[in-house]
Amino acid sequence: MAVNTILLDFTVKPSQLPYSQQEDLMTNVLENFFPHLTKVHKREMEDGGFLLFFTAIRGSFLSVRSFPQGLITINIEYYKQDSEEEILSFKRITLLETELASVLGSTKSNKFPPLRRGGINRYYPTS
Repeated sequence: MAVNTILLDFTVKPSQLPYSQQEDLMTNVLENFFPHLTKVHKREMEDGGFLLFFTAIRGSFLSVRSFPQGLITINIEYYKQDSEEEILSFKRITLLETELASVLGSTKSNKFPPLRRGGINRYYPTS
């Protein structure tokens, strides 16, 4: 049992897409990967970017943060029992990254395999 956290980052040209268009494009792609995706909050940030919160299947939670300098971050969190399948396999994470990078015109993107949080500590800090 653990909370899985998936991190995705995208670099875009700041003036390439207006924020409203970024939001619509990302929402359309995310809906293909997360059934019952529901936007629960949107906030325009003081720095000129925006923040979106979504919920989806199995209590999953997504946050999308767009920075005016051209960085977009997406965090996906969900609880996974040992006997349950992952919501997104690494192959599907790669496909999600590819589709989002394409619609956003991203010049660089990064994805990370799910971080397992809670339960047994799998990550050991070093000095």
